[in-house]
Amino acid sequence: MKLPLAIVLAIFMWIVFSSLNELTLANDDCCKSNSCGKSIFTKILYYSALAVAIILTLGIGFDVYDKSTNATTLPFGIPIFDILGAI
Repeated sequence: MKLPLAIVLAIFMWIVFSSLNELTLANDDCCKSNSCGKSIFTKILYYSALAVAIILTLGIGFDVYDKSTNATTLPFGIPIFDILGAI
């Protein structure tokens, strides 16, 4: 996956996650039945959006670090993961 596409997709996934988070945390003023964000579909979408957003954010960070330095490892000898190349 190319870096610009990953950045756009990560931003989109964080927006989806924040919208679902607001739905889940809706108070009595906007959710009178107290069922907002309680369906299984919402929970699956909530956690999958969070997981994809975190993975893409890590991939972007590793890719930027890899392109901005000549290092082959992270500090303490940890190898640089090519998360975006595996997607």
